[in-house]
Amino acid sequence: MRVLFDHQAFTIQNFGGISRYFIELFNQLKTVPELDLRHTAQFSNNGYLAQYEGIRRFPFLNTQGDERKQDMMRHTNNLISLASLATGRYSVFHPTYYDPYFLRLKSRKPFVVTFHDMIHERFQQVYPALNTPLILHKKLLLEKSAAIISVSESTKRDILSLYPHISADKINVIPLASSLKIPESTAIPAQKGDYLLYVGTRSLYKNFMFFVEAITPLLKRYKHLKLLCAGGGGFTAQEQQRLAQLQVQVQVQQVPITDERLVHLYAHALAFVFPSLYEGFGIPTIEAMSCGCPVLASEVSSIPEVGADAALYFSPTDPDSIRQAVEQVLNNSTLRQELITGGYSRAAAFSWERTAELTKQVYHQLQ
Repeated sequence: MRVLFDHQAFTIQNFGGISRYFIELFNQLKTVPELDLRHTAQFSNNGYLAQYEGIRRFPFLNTQGDERKQDMMRHTNNLISLASLATGRYSVFHPTYYDPYFLRLKSRKPFVVTFHDMIHERFQQVYPALNTPLILHKKLLLEKSAAIISVSESTKRDILSLYPHISADKINVIPLASSLKIPESTAIPAQKGDYLLYVGTRSLYKNFMFFVEAITPLLKRYKHLKLLCAGGGGFTAQEQQRLAQLQVQVQVQQVPITDERLVHLYAHALAFVFPSLYEGFGIPTIEAMSCGCPVLASEVSSIPEVGADAALYFSPTDPDSIRQAVEQVLNNSTLRQELITGGYSRAAAFSWERTAELTKQVYHQLQ
């Protein structure tokens, strides 16, 4: 059985959750005897793909900063994908993002599409920047696909709520997992650091600045306390200005990360805080738990589904709720240890092996 993946995630992202998801699928499924995996990301600057053994790909103007580079790479890889699809030498097609370019082919084998979230659909009125053609593309793929993979029950509910004409039987809930864990040779730190940890992008529904404003009284009361923002790029001019207005610019810091650096940050943090207004799954929750980090998180969308009773939840729109949860963890070492212990147990319920096995079952159903 030949499964054909396209290039999209590996064209769009140099690093990121969606391309990592597909690399983890490749890693798990490449040893399955009855599966022959192929992909069309012939040109890509994706770091995960570069490290993957057995996948042939070529860097695409990776020393150039021209904004047109992305469009050129996408167009080239689209043509390669269409040529591969036109041969018909595959059993199932799994596009790695939502561009419906391949629907122009009149003769196609079945395809399955993974839906990671419904953020654009849910928040387009609140954040006009999210009102893009992507919404129409996703709707089209929902309707035309032979099967849908949803990364959480929450995302499945959102799909059915927004598009009630889609059959629930068509949607397969397959959770994600963490690619990070503390190496077995590394001792778990008995003494945590002096910082809270925030991970990833900070814009729009991620609710970052609202969170900072909520904990500003704590930062001013506990002068030693820091908030480290891992990844997401340097602070924008607007963020710097607001941090200066709040007088917390010294305590709130952004740090670049690698996987190894992120594991260290999780392991030594007093707590990981996830104030997002919406997540389709929320991999950082599982990452933190896997690395022995207490988790404080929003009580919305998929986050309680993933964290279960191993996290301490707050209302992401209530500054008092956020502040009380953070202060509770800061001052209660027993609670921190309970969250760490529960987190290890909860993280063990998710694995890329299980993700791949359930995905393989979907492929077989489409033969």
